[in-house]
Amino acid sequence: MDEQKHLMNDTLEQTIEYLPRLIEGVDELVDRLQAGSEKQAMALFDAVLDGLEWVNDAINLTMPFWSGSTSIDPHALGEPLEAMAEALKNRDYTLICDVLAYEIKPTLMQWLNNIKICLRG
Repeated sequence: MDEQKHLMNDTLEQTIEYLPRLIEGVDELVDRLQAGSEKQAMALFDAVLDGLEWVNDAINLTMPFWSGSTSIDPHALGEPLEAMAEALKNRDYTLICDVLAYEIKPTLMQWLNNIKICLRG
């Protein structure tokens, strides 16, 4: 296996290990917001955003090396993140929860499955 392919596989394996923790963080953030614990939620919010950025970077950097067995839209989080930024500006925590639970989390779960398929292929 050439070095680039090995590096790509390592990055994707790290992403597979990290995504479940990020998904748990998304769930915890939603729970805190729904419970009205805004201060605790905002502390977790930055960590979730950092995690989303890391996963998105990992996917974008490895995309050129993916086999044709599966694909991921690296731009899938763009629109939900924009909606979440607008909701945050308006302190619309219900919308933030909806975006996290019904758009971002399913995308992360799909990415996790697709990365597993890619590594098998």
